[in-house]
Amino acid sequence: MTYKLALYIPLLVTAVALALAALGVFFIKRRHKQKLALRFAFVCFLMAALVGGVMAPGMFLDRVTLDERRLEQPHGIWFMPGYGPKGFDLARVREIAIGVRERTARRGRRVSEEVWTATYEDGSTEAVVAGDLWKHHGREIIERLRKRGIVVNDLR
Repeated sequence: MTYKLALYIPLLVTAVALALAALGVFFIKRRHKQKLALRFAFVCFLMAALVGGVMAPGMFLDRVTLDERRLEQPHGIWFMPGYGPKGFDLARVREIAIGVRERTARRGRRVSEEVWTATYEDGSTEAVVAGDLWKHHGREIIERLRKRGIVVNDLR
């Protein structure tokens, strides 16, 4: 089973990027070419490049895969992915515990993360911080894992 974002979400983000680019063109075509209009155009083009060049492709490619062998999700930015997907080898998993941990982010801000920790048959463990798509489909993933006979302890 592969979980993806609904198609309208990345299409909506792409439409926002196109609207920002069109707004930038509008500001450039102003008759008096005021400095303020050119600054607004620059900001619009910069935002369109960020939204359309970084966010939208990542949303099209985001997925969580649950098959016979693995539960995994790729990580990183679409043009610079991480070293392999994050996830678990389900053939060796004995149980999975789901919890929340807090960490300190920049400027001392506290951030809570949902962590899925797999305990393997040999006693080793592997922890994965769940992404947004993983968390959104968490209940269905838990149900499917339990049907396979994997013990899932939800400690959230």
